[in-house]
Amino acid sequence: MDKLIIPVVLGTARAERQSEKVARWVAEEMRTFGFETELVDVRDYPLTATVPSWVEDERVRPWRELMTKADGLVIVSPEYNHGYPGELKLLLDTAFKKEYEHKPALICGVSNGMIGGARMIEALRLALLGMTLVPLPAAVHFPNIKDAFGPDGKPKDAEQSGRLRQALEELSRQAEAMRATRKKQ
Repeated sequence: MDKLIIPVVLGTARAERQSEKVARWVAEEMRTFGFETELVDVRDYPLTATVPSWVEDERVRPWRELMTKADGLVIVSPEYNHGYPGELKLLLDTAFKKEYEHKPALICGVSNGMIGGARMIEALRLALLGMTLVPLPAAVHFPNIKDAFGPDGKPKDAEQSGRLRQALEELSRQAEAMRATRKKQ
């Protein structure tokens, strides 16, 4: 069977973003796991206003095309004021049902604090449901991010790899099942 196509979205354009090292590591782990993936950076989509999903716009065409062929999605995002970054919402809002329907989404939360973006994850789950994506019940939390990764670009906590692997196994199961459902339609 063809490899599952699951892009990783880096959900912030902020300078000195700590979530970039998480997104790069997650994308590499996904390749090792067997997914076809690419890192999508919201910086590459400098939107200043919502581009509705029904409006043709060359700035977001690559995103829509990627999500049309994708089998799911991984979002790596920091928590800003108990929510997710506006630039992530602007990107996600450019597509809708035909690109997102019956596709699972894994959320990886990043924060300077001890709960690893838990409030952002809950807020983003609600938005993803409204977009017809299917957020996985489990998320991967990256707390205390400034100290969480070594100079080699890998987490200092060896158990973090195991937590991500479990989430990727569930993402793979869901993506395979939902791919089959989409093919029947």
